[in-house]
Amino acid sequence: MPAFGITIHKSQGLSLSSVIVDAGASIFGCGMTYAALTRVTSLAGLHLIDLDRKKIQCDKKAIDEHNRLHKLYAPHLGITSETVNNIFKNCNIKSVNIEHQEKNRQNQKLLQHFPSMTPAETESSTATVLQQLIYNYTQQTTTVTVHRIIGDGNCLFRAISLALTGSQDHHNIICDKITDHMLHDTIRQNIEPMFDDSPRYNNHVQEMKKSGTWGTEQEITAAANLFNCSISCLSKSIDFHLQHFSPHFLTNEQCDNACSHATIYITNTTGTHYDQATVTL
Repeated sequence: MPAFGITIHKSQGLSLSSVIVDAGASIFGCGMTYAALTRVTSLAGLHLIDLDRKKIQCDKKAIDEHNRLHKLYAPHLGITSETVNNIFKNCNIKSVNIEHQEKNRQNQKLLQHFPSMTPAETESSTATVLQQLIYNYTQQTTTVTVHRIIGDGNCLFRAISLALTGSQDHHNIICDKITDHMLHDTIRQNIEPMFDDSPRYNNHVQEMKKSGTWGTEQEITAAANLFNCSISCLSKSIDFHLQHFSPHFLTNEQCDNACSHATIYITNTTGTHYDQATVTL
């Protein structure tokens, strides 16, 4: 049967239904394994004759540029040990309590608290990682419960809804309140520069109002301000880390001794889905 072979560099840009890949010792550049594996359109069409996991790595220059942009436009993504210590020094370690939920329910006219029917896990790897991170920075022993959120594109708003109302089902109300808040002048003037111009920002907010649109850091920032709480997100890029969104992040990213924020925990360890976590001492 006719056949041919090409280098990984030559294959860039191709979409193939079936490939046989040598991703072993011959790999000599950052990103080569990624380029090779992503040529194929389905796992069924991928055939590996060799795979050296140590060769799967990012370019350090790309990581440095990634971190530079995060520091410039989203400093809460570049959490340092000192910053995390500051977070837990000035924000509650345990999750929002009933009093905070009731205050938001009254202020934001949210629906009554409903018992959660969301599947919960205390023995999951995500719960263990968050528990260990909190212990590393505070020396406090906690119990972390991860609540599985429905993956319908509304997961961020469902997670916040669960934390504030005890139910995922109010996600549409939460989404409307957050996006409306993003159009207020005091919020808009701080977030809009990330979108270059007003039309792009308006389009983003209007798109967010549609059910099934995946939430971003901008919505989390607005939510923390709207609901007057700290939102801490367990994320993973290269390593697990905590992103911190304080109520005043838009004007002052750091908390000080005057802060004593209630805390909502969410997790996004895959880059594509948010779950909600409850932390108790």
